[in-house]
Amino acid sequence: MAAHKWAEVIKAWSEGAVIEYRSKLGNSYGSWVEDVDPSWGEPFEFRVKPAPHKHAALIKAHQDGAKIQWQHTLFDRNWQDIEHPSWGVSIDYRIKPEEPKVHPHQWCIDAFKLGAQIQTRNSPSHVWVDVQHPKFMEIYEYRVKPYADTAQYVHVRNDSVVGATYNPKPATPNVRLTFNGFTGALKGAEFIGSNYPTSHSINEAYGLQES
Repeated sequence: MAAHKWAEVIKAWSEGAVIEYRSKLGNSYGSWVEDVDPSWGEPFEFRVKPAPHKHAALIKAHQDGAKIQWQHTLFDRNWQDIEHPSWGVSIDYRIKPEEPKVHPHQWCIDAFKLGAQIQTRNSPSHVWVDVQHPKFMEIYEYRVKPYADTAQYVHVRNDSVVGATYNPKPATPNVRLTFNGFTGALKGAEFIGSNYPTSHSINEAYGLQES
């Protein structure tokens, strides 16, 4: 007895495969349609529904305008832009990630997290005002509140630092040290008065580079 025309498809269906059918329309066939209860009769054709393409979702996204990148699985592992993918199964594809957006006030946000006082204003014609809980809205201007630099006056001999103190000045200062008001970092040192130490003494005492 001859095997049924659709014996292999029937066997696959009995094992849980999804079946599709199409009907003959004259000399051509219609589109494939899923069939939950196949009749296995004429004038229909039957088949096991093909597995979706490995990159089916990305192919659809590309058709909808998404930018695609590719990465060869055997050679170059760097993601590269590609305008016309071949969609080969040995190649990895992905939708190109969006560039991370940097907040226009990010530097102020970072400074605020470190404890800086933030100021804001609505326009260049307005004055800067302190704000305790800044929302960092893009329509406003923000800045770190300027901190006045601080000065330290010391007397330096040619061999060592005699003493250091903040204002008021010591009796015979000969060096003024300037510190950044926000970070506290040393900005510079300059000779004052007439009792100058050597440059080497200043550099050695405060770690400054000799000119």
